[in-house]
Amino acid sequence: MANRASPSGIAAQERHKVLSKYKEEDSHHVLEYLRYMIGEDFDTNGNMDNFIRQLRNGVKLCQLMNALQPNIIRKINIQGSDFKLMENIGQFTTAAIKFGVENNELFQTVDLWEGRNPHQVMCTIVAVGRKAMSKGLPGIGPKEAQENKREFTEEQLRAGDTVIGIVRVLPLLPSNPPRILPLPSPPLPPLRSLPSAPSPPLPPLHFLPSAPFLLLSSTYPISLPSAGLQAGNNKGANQSGMNFGNYRHL
Repeated sequence: MANRASPSGIAAQERHKVLSKYKEEDSHHVLEYLRYMIGEDFDTNGNMDNFIRQLRNGVKLCQLMNALQPNIIRKINIQGSDFKLMENIGQFTTAAIKFGVENNELFQTVDLWEGRNPHQVMCTIVAVGRKAMSKGLPGIGPKEAQENKREFTEEQLRAGDTVIGIVRVLPLLPSNPPRILPLPSPPLPPLRSLPSAPSPPLPPLHFLPSAPFLLLSSTYPISLPSAGLQAGNNKGANQSGMNFGNYRHL
């Protein structure tokens, strides 16, 4: 495996979620299928470590594709550097696409080389086996769905227009008026008249000469503030004796 720091936090939770999808029983069946197709005896234990160890160099995957379609992979790197062995994994995914597997069913190289998602590796091999079954070859997994296209003649299409459906909508006729059933409502409590109390007399109003448009109550006296200069009252001041042409003496 690559020397990579262990994930933590959300990354650790996501990795645990991905690895939890792995099932040893299904992986055992996949390894048995590989053993049968390539004719090589090896450990088919379904635990995760053995699954990755058997497939990590990509040799068995390339041999599987050549067993299904001869010479689809011309050169398999049996040994060499890590890049050469990782090249086998890339050749397998390329050959799987040529064989008819969809792109969304393939795994990434790091999923197998670094063991990030062995479940997806298993799903890709099952997709290859499912496609092999559709071509009449030994495969694994459920049978692939096939298109069942049907064609109807013009006479058959016209005959379908005369078929009356099970649900019929009756027209609103005078003999069949719509009926609206009222919903039951709880009884209302009896109404009780409350005794009316006499209204208290209003206090007398007084007219103030200084405020001809304001009526005040004698019960609640309000002191009126004197109008300021901004309100339009200059308190009798005028401009007499002011000389606007005189200048300031320093």
